[in-house]
Amino acid sequence: MLTNLTINNIVLIEKLEIDCKEGLTVLTGETGAGKSILLDAVGLAIGMRSSSSIIRKGTDKASVSAQFSFVDKNNIVFNKLKVLDIDIDENELILRRTIYKDGRSKAFVNDNAVSVSTLKDISASLVEIHGQFETSGLLQAKSHKNILDKYANHKERLDKLKTAWNEWQEISRYLAEAKANIAKSKSDEDYIKHMIDELEKLSPIEKEEEELIATRQKLKNAEKISEGLKEADYIISSDEGVEILLAKVRGRLERLASDIELAELDEAIKAIEQAEVEVGEAVLSLNSLASSVYVDEDMTLDIIEERLFALKDCARKHNCQISELPDKLQELKEQISLVENHEHRLFKLEKEEQEAKTRYLTLAKEVSASRKNSAEKFVLALTKELPSLKLDKVKFEVAIDKIENENNWNEGGIDKVEFRVAMNPGQSPTPLQKAASGGELSRLMLAFKVVLAEIDMTDVMVFDEIDSGIGGAVADAVGEHLKKLSKNRQVLVVTHSPQVASKGDSHFVIEKTQTKDTITKITKMIDLKDRCEEIARMLAGQKITNEARAAALILLEQEEIEAKEKVA
Repeated sequence: MLTNLTINNIVLIEKLEIDCKEGLTVLTGETGAGKSILLDAVGLAIGMRSSSSIIRKGTDKASVSAQFSFVDKNNIVFNKLKVLDIDIDENELILRRTIYKDGRSKAFVNDNAVSVSTLKDISASLVEIHGQFETSGLLQAKSHKNILDKYANHKERLDKLKTAWNEWQEISRYLAEAKANIAKSKSDEDYIKHMIDELEKLSPIEKEEEELIATRQKLKNAEKISEGLKEADYIISSDEGVEILLAKVRGRLERLASDIELAELDEAIKAIEQAEVEVGEAVLSLNSLASSVYVDEDMTLDIIEERLFALKDCARKHNCQISELPDKLQELKEQISLVENHEHRLFKLEKEEQEAKTRYLTLAKEVSASRKNSAEKFVLALTKELPSLKLDKVKFEVAIDKIENENNWNEGGIDKVEFRVAMNPGQSPTPLQKAASGGELSRLMLAFKVVLAEIDMTDVMVFDEIDSGIGGAVADAVGEHLKKLSKNRQVLVVTHSPQVASKGDSHFVIEKTQTKDTITKITKMIDLKDRCEEIARMLAGQKITNEARAAALILLEQEEIEAKEKVA
């Protein structure tokens, strides 16, 4: 429920605050006083389009704040706020919007900055605003199916239908892609076989490029390494090499040691012996190194360069890396396999698609049957409401036709739904938008809302001069229906009709005052006398007569009597 509306610097409104109550709230006042401006402000609070032109002259920004309270914590709004990680303290929600002179707009939910689209999404299940020519999509045939589905209350069926539709479309897309691939592969079959043959002859293997580059580098250094090793081997192992010289030195020292006992000489001999051991180890290391740089005689630099060139050329043809050539070969083989086995593959996919289509059609027909059954009940329920709205001559029907072209089927089924009316006896029903005038559409919309009241989750409904152009018994009937709607939700209505105004549980008067500036103010009618005076003005115009006051009092007392009778 909307509990408070605060408006600052919007057009003629300097500062205005309304404490709203449950039930039916009526807003009255002379033409041009700013009643519709007030409802435009409500629209801003729920995310409707804004413009800097609404900012009151002499100010830099305009703002509006709408406060709501909840009783049911299962309300869909709670789930949306949970996803956004926005808390509701004491079941209160505040939507706030600020518009700046440069056209910027900021939106807040419980002081959390959000996008305007998020604000609009959150408020979608909170508030509906209707004008005389904004009749809940009644003029748009594409909305008629949604209205009927809402009445049918078969969301579970629709969810299953949507799932079946998505599954069918996914398989159909896969089948179309498979057919396209097969057709392309068949046209390229000879070329693909040639490419397979070329790759098989090339026989690329995993990590081959890295190994070839490493071998090429080894070959380039092999000659230099070999020459160095040969030179080192000659120095160590030749007749005049290190090994022979060390042996000669040791032999000479040993002969000397046999003639002379000298400790230092023994140490020198031991050192030379150790040197001989280390030289031997060096020889072994050089031999091992020589073995490691050995390259297969068949693997020459020319052969490696030729192999690398062939691999690069093939990779360029296939627009891939050399390392990807083995996978490319497998991919081409799969394409040929697809062509060779296409009949079996297509048969399987076509069977799956047909099964998915059958599942969809079965569910679509169930939904169609549910719609037709609900359409009959909907027509009966709506027809019962029409006489009280002085539309007893109207014949209403719901046309449900199958969409013959399956390309136009969708997740909502195979039906085209259209509301049709005949406004006068003897006429054939025609599409709603062609048959009814603005006032008639407004009353039809009220009948729709009453019929849908039990399943419509909107907490607040706002009507802007929906009773325009009507009076007397018709206006009284409109008031009755608005009153009926307000039993299950909060209803706010801007009205010029005294009959409608008399039905209100709360009554606000909007006035325009002109001193230094022109501003709009709002006053809540609490006393019966004040309220009677306002309704008398609505009846009589500028000059209020005693007769008008008496008639106003009768309207208010009659409403009070009827209310007591309903309670009793």
